Amino acid sequence: MAILAMLEHGQDARGTSSLRDEGDFMGSICLILGMLMASGSAPAPAPTFSASIRLPVDLYSADGTHLEKGEYAVQVKQDNSQYSLVFLQDDQPKGTVKGQVLGEDAGDDDLSIPLIGTQFLRSSADPVGSEAERHFSKTGLPQYQEEKRDWKATLRVYSTSDQKEALWFFEERQSAGNWLHVRFKLLLNPK
Repeated sequence: MAILAMLEHGQDARGTSSLRDEGDFMGSICLILGMLMASGSAPAPAPTFSASIRLPVDLYSADGTHLEKGEYAVQVKQDNSQYSLVFLQDDQPKGTVKGQVLGEDAGDDDLSIPLIGTQFLRSSADPVGSEAERHFSKTGLPQYQEEKRDWKATLRVYSTSDQKEALWFFEERQSAGNWLHVRFKLLLNPK
């Protein structure tokens, strides 16, 4: 009982004040809060990778979405370890497909013909120069010879050997030279 009475009055078991100085206590709280804020406790969002592509054929998703052949902006987004491939036209989403992260031993035995050549994907984390900077040649060489692209992420598309599916492979270079592989499935024919 005596201990409870001491605690009610702000004393520890020795009978001394447990909060020696309210100023020290408040200072400690402020220091801890400042350290938490400075540490950037909220992680940075994962970058979005994007490119412009031309679909050579109509594609269909498992949920029935129809993507007509033509020009699209594509984005690969990550949200809570789940990858999505988003097709956009005029900045409006036309379809989204969820991806499957593949392991190291993922084979490509059922692939047949490439539908689209390898696409370089630009990361939203990479700065984009102004239009004048992008078109100005510092050396007089053509732009494609002057560019120094870091191929951090690519997108490849193949049809399966039975011509039923279009498999989209997103590859992102991770630390230590390892690559992350994600597969997205679309159908070449409606269900």
